Amino acid sequence: MIARLQHLSADEFTEAERVFEGAFFFLGDTLNGGLHQTFTNYTGEYMELMEKFVLSYCSPGFAEVLREVRSIFPNGYIPKDRGERYEIVESLDSDADPFDSVTDRFYTFESEAFDGLLKMIQCEIEEFGNIGNVGSSPPNK
Repeated sequence: MIARLQHLSADEFTEAERVFEGAFFFLGDTLNGGLHQTFTNYTGEYMELMEKFVLSYCSPGFAEVLREVRSIFPNGYIPKDRGERYEIVESLDSDADPFDSVTDRFYTFESEAFDGLLKMIQCEIEEFGNIGNVGSSPPNK
């Protein structure tokens, strides 16, 4: 799936592919280094796509964790612009990282998130182009 998406420009993605890509990379970066890392990297711009994915394919408990993440930001606003987001994250309470406890809760949903990605592909298969060709030559343009 990711191999197929790498051969497309973002404006060629279906809505399902956009949500899948955003959730996949948001999840991967968070599992690699926590939510603090995610929001200081480009992957923080995928928060809305992650929320859309979780609301559709995961449990209400996982959605609650994302609501908690959003509440860390002033007025719940998470800028798409990395520089803006970085400034906000770095201005938050420096005595204790506000992302630590919510990151721990996020980690408890790892299996559910990967199951949700598979469920998304199964439910939206027609929106994912020809995924039988994953890993083969890029599509002709």
